[in-house]
Amino acid sequence: MRMRKYMICVAAWLLAAGTVYSQSASALLVPGDAGTLSLGLTQRIPGDFGFLDAGISGGLWAPGSASNTYLGANVGLKLTPALTLRMDGKYFKDAPYEMTSGQGAVTGSYEPADLFFSVGGSYMVGGGLSLGIDARLISSSIAPTAKATGFCADVSASYSAETYTAMLSVRNLGPGLDYGSG
Repeated sequence: MRMRKYMICVAAWLLAAGTVYSQSASALLVPGDAGTLSLGLTQRIPGDFGFLDAGISGGLWAPGSASNTYLGANVGLKLTPALTLRMDGKYFKDAPYEMTSGQGAVTGSYEPADLFFSVGGSYMVGGGLSLGIDARLISSSIAPTAKATGFCADVSASYSAETYTAMLSVRNLGPGLDYGSG
């Protein structure tokens, strides 16, 4: 038992100390499913529902400070007691900003937006251990001439015992978005 705790601590340290590249779209931090939003942004246990789990969510994100709006939808299917597949999508629109010329004259306004679509699954290995992976397609537009499309992945693990559940998630792994500046 002591060796297991030691190995868990070493693995956690290595994960925390390693360099990991991830996507830069800030809207990736806002979950797109209603279940996760209702839990105060904590991750849900993979497959902790019946046969079908679906929801839609939307509203203002950070009202009064950023005035962002989002709309999300998700569906999860429990194919077997151990295997769950899921899909979700999210549209995130930032507050408009003014565009100016080189001389400072206002030439118009622009509303940056991000669109995400992901598909993934989780598998209950046994003994309280569940593993999951999600793949996400990203389309991001921050200016009329600065648009990017990319890909990222999430990898997660959870362990449940009688009185606790511990989860580890590495999110948004993938190359950075290139908005045309190289």
